[in-house]
Amino acid sequence: MTIPFQEFPAVIGHRGAAGLVCENTLASLKRSADLGVQWVEVDLRLSKDNEIFIFHDDDFKRLMDREGSIEDHTAAEIHELRMVRGSESYKIPSLEEVLRFVHQHQMGINLEIKPTDSNQKAIVQKLKEELLRLRDVLPTFYITTFDETCLALVKEYLPTVPRGYLTEIPPVDWQDRLKAFDAWCLIIDHRQNSDAMITSYTQSQVPVLAYTVNDLKRAEDLWKMGLTAVFTDFPDRLI
Repeated sequence: MTIPFQEFPAVIGHRGAAGLVCENTLASLKRSADLGVQWVEVDLRLSKDNEIFIFHDDDFKRLMDREGSIEDHTAAEIHELRMVRGSESYKIPSLEEVLRFVHQHQMGINLEIKPTDSNQKAIVQKLKEELLRLRDVLPTFYITTFDETCLALVKEYLPTVPRGYLTEIPPVDWQDRLKAFDAWCLIIDHRQNSDAMITSYTQSQVPVLAYTVNDLKRAEDLWKMGLTAVFTDFPDRLI
């Protein structure tokens, strides 16, 4: 299985540069861009009124110390919310804002869909609409999700878009699942897999990516095992 991109880096900025600037924000993406990062990863959630925003958690507690979630707020309400880190406050960006930024900076992006149990179809349909609407400013991208129902919908609604198979620990039949979803890569949690397991994945001639790697020595060891790329919160440590 080959990488469906002309160039693909060894380091991907996780949620932008999540260890350096508030995650999944334009400021975090800018920090990655300023460091020379070529690819970043962000998380997609669907608002109450069917708009896509960039946010990881299923609630606001960790990042805003308040009740609620993206899914139970409207786009207008989300635009007024602020995340605070240190003395700085940050907006929750929309998918359009992020795609335009990444395109402008000539970067690539991993779009990870974070569905709920009830909105898998709605978020994939909305993503398809947005990708068509913004086709003139689309960066190079691929789509991932932990939700296999959602990944199957991505294959159905966006058959020409590259997909990655994302899992903490690959199931025994991971190669069959990879083929079923027509995914170009396997993405794993390096902390949940032994080095022997990781080596067995890379020896299967499938591009393997790992999250979240914040130590240069560990990244170098993983690359020696044959990993294609690592996601990191601290791209300044790895590039």
